[in-house]
Amino acid sequence: GAGQRPPPPPPPAEPSRRRLAKTSPSASPSRVPELDLARLNGNAEDESLTERRARGDDRYDRYDAASDEAASDAGVAKKFEDERAGDAELRRRVERLDRECAILEGRLAFREDEKTRELMAMREKETADAARRVKKSIWHFATSLKRRALLAWVLELDDSTRRKRLLRKALARVRTRTLSDSFEGWLEFGRKAKEQRLERKVAELERRAATAEAAEVAARGDRDDARREAEEKAASLAEAEAREAEARREVATIRGEDAEPWS
Repeated sequence: GAGQRPPPPPPPAEPSRRRLAKTSPSASPSRVPELDLARLNGNAEDESLTERRARGDDRYDRYDAASDEAASDAGVAKKFEDERAGDAELRRRVERLDRECAILEGRLAFREDEKTRELMAMREKETADAARRVKKSIWHFATSLKRRALLAWVLELDDSTRRKRLLRKALARVRTRTLSDSFEGWLEFGRKAKEQRLERKVAELERRAATAEAAEVAARGDRDDARREAEEKAASLAEAEAREAEARREVATIRGEDAEPWS
């Protein structure tokens, strides 16, 4: 009706404090004043009544009171609607800025991820290139080693062939020089001396073989003694285990007899 006040609108949704702090310090919800409709209506009625009494007009009937109250309510409602529209505009701006910030943050995160991927790809490429260079250098080093080894083998073969040729020539010259009897006697003396050295060497080897055989026989005897001792220890251990098992059985039997009266 005309004398009823419009119900207060629901409070606006509180925007994001983080976005409000980023946009403007005056956009904080704590700085937005609350609208007191009752206080505004009371002040309007008091001012209207004071003006009528000052003019000497005491005819303040129900119709005038209702029309004045409706006019004051309409003014208050319009003011509240304006403030509400301002709050809605502020919320829309805050929401728009929030969306723009979210979009910019998403773009920044995407660019950071893209730069990170590019950096990782560059590092992987550098690592792959370094590994490829190392592998190639290793292959070159191994190939050079093989070539050097082959060259050394060829040179050694040439040297051995050359030495054999020289030895054959020297042997031919020596054979021509050993035609005399004196040289042949000297050779015979050397052969005899060599045979004696070989005989002494054979005797020494036989003596060592006999010593080794005696040591082997002694070791075999020690091994037999050790085996017998181990068998004796195993027998004594088995006997001890048997005695222990028998003692355990006796203890178990005694415990069973002690537990029977209480069962």
